[in-house]
Amino acid sequence: MHRFTGQILATVLLATGAITANAQEIKIGSVIYLQNKFSAGGRDHFLDTQGRVKDNHKDKQQHNLFVLTNSSKDRDKGSGSWKVISHSKKEGEPLAYGDRISLQNMHPNAGYLDEGDDMWADEYGPLFKRRGREINDYPVFTANVAKDNSETWIVGGRPNVKSGAVVKAGEWITLEAASHPGHFLRAGFLAQELPKFKSYGARNLVYTSNSHFGQGENLWIPILK
Repeated sequence: MHRFTGQILATVLLATGAITANAQEIKIGSVIYLQNKFSAGGRDHFLDTQGRVKDNHKDKQQHNLFVLTNSSKDRDKGSGSWKVISHSKKEGEPLAYGDRISLQNMHPNAGYLDEGDDMWADEYGPLFKRRGREINDYPVFTANVAKDNSETWIVGGRPNVKSGAVVKAGEWITLEAASHPGHFLRAGFLAQELPKFKSYGARNLVYTSNSHFGQGENLWIPILK
């Protein structure tokens, strides 16, 4: 009886447009929020941009915004919104595990999710080391450059997820930096624990690392905007 009632309800929702057969699929061109599984202080944390890199680093041009987490999905003018850009698929095609993508931030002129190079690791690595992290962790920024000049991210999932399976909203994914295999996008310790990021308070610093901390720092939930 309950199963029959559920079928009727689903039919009604489909007919009214409340849901669609592909409502949960993430597609190329979708604008999403990315929620991290690691939620310090019991709060939901979303991938967000805030603060100009040039105010805190000698590099004045290539990178323009720091990437941290925020309890709000969209703190300021699209700062927490990310457009899925494919390197091989057309807009509207489903995003699949194993795909290589770029993530474009929707804040005006913020650019693409990007990983710092060895120069950045040399500068910020000692800060990470003092927090018990690996010295070759890479801070993450947005770069206001052409898509092909920003970091490529490989979409992964749970161990039993097959490459090519469609990514759906609400599923855990990982984002691996193609330029540094084995380095995954993470939301870690509080930014205020590092002198350079003290002004950001109780927000998680975002970086890539090949360490395994076991608390879900490298797991993200894509949520359709």
